[in-house]
Formats: sequence, C-alpha cells, structure tokens
Amino acid sequence: MIIVAQRCLSAKVLINKKAFSEIQSGLLMLIGIEKGDDQKDIFKVANKIINFRVFEDDEGKMNLSVLDIAVSILAVS
Repeated sequence: MIIVAQRCLSAKVLINKKAFSEIQSGLLMLIGIEKGDDQKDIFKVANKIINFRVFEDDEGKMNLSVLDIAVSILAVS
C-alpha cells in the first residue's frame, strides 16, 4: 500500500466535469492498494494518517493532527 498525503485548503474530485466529492481544509490522500494488503494494513495506515502531525499549532510548529483540529480527509484510490 502506498499513500501520498498533502495538506490542502480545498480539494475536490471531478467526474465528467461534475464535483463528485469535495472538502475544505484538510488532507488530500492518493491511495494505492495492491494484492496482499489486508484489513490489518488498512487500519494501521488509517491510524497513522489521523494521528500524523502535519498541521501548525499557535506557535507555527507542525504539531497538530487531523484529530486535533477536526479537518476533513479526501481519499482517492
């Protein structure tokens, strides 16, 4: 499994030029799942993503996670 995650101010998925899914501030994730990846792998990665400290705190340090500031995640496989 490979995941590329990027902080974003907004993100959306277009299908036939129509918005299919959309978020405001949060994480955009591009996900590649392959044979052999099981539910255990998915739960492990999901836990890492929601606890990944990539958002700035009041002091400008990247010290907050998705859970800390309740932003959205847009996952695209």
